[in-house]
Amino acid sequence: EGTARLAAGDFTTRVTVNSDDEFHDLAGSFNSMTGKLSQQFHMLETISAISQAILSSHEPAAMIKVIQSRITDTVTCDAVGMTLVDPEEGGSAVLWVRVIHGQSDHESQTYPCQFSDDHLAAMKAHPNYFIATASTLPSYLTPMQKPDLSLFVTFPIIVNEIVSGAMVLAYRQRHKPPADTLAHARRLADQVAVALAKNRAIKAQIRAQIQLMGAVDDKQQAEERTAILQS
Repeated sequence: EGTARLAAGDFTTRVTVNSDDEFHDLAGSFNSMTGKLSQQFHMLETISAISQAILSSHEPAAMIKVIQSRITDTVTCDAVGMTLVDPEEGGSAVLWVRVIHGQSDHESQTYPCQFSDDHLAAMKAHPNYFIATASTLPSYLTPMQKPDLSLFVTFPIIVNEIVSGAMVLAYRQRHKPPADTLAHARRLADQVAVALAKNRAIKAQIRAQIQLMGAVDDKQQAEERTAILQS
């Protein structure tokens, strides 16, 4: 009966065996497995919901707010930073920082930051993630250099082979985060990249339409002037 409920998607299923034989051990293993499956299923649901919210965002600032407000639903960290780079701004950007304290946290703060060509090249060379300590923190992340933060994991956001931002998880302890945390964070950063690509494609299409309309207007005006001169 327990396996049937599990197969139907009921991850709260638990079995009880009142014996001291191998069936008791099997029941314990089954309950442990369902507990892990429940956690993983909840995590996937949460990541899916956040990803959908990111993809539904029409402006970069909205994407950042989604990440900043919901990042702790999927990964454990003591602070999160987020920045997006506009290729037309020459490396100038804004870094959003949210510091988390136990059950409460600070509101996100914004700081100006500047990316050099070396910074962008370093992120492109490590597209998955890279780890820095307080002493090796890149200058664009200086606003995150708090006295109690010692480890920083940066997840580059790359759109069409161009570095377009970064998501940063910061920790008080100098221990590398678990593999699943890194995987979940990487997935969220990738969703931001997809949303940015979509946003930029829409803006490029709008600009092309405006230019086309302008060209049509210019042609009509030229034809009207020609007709007037000929008359």
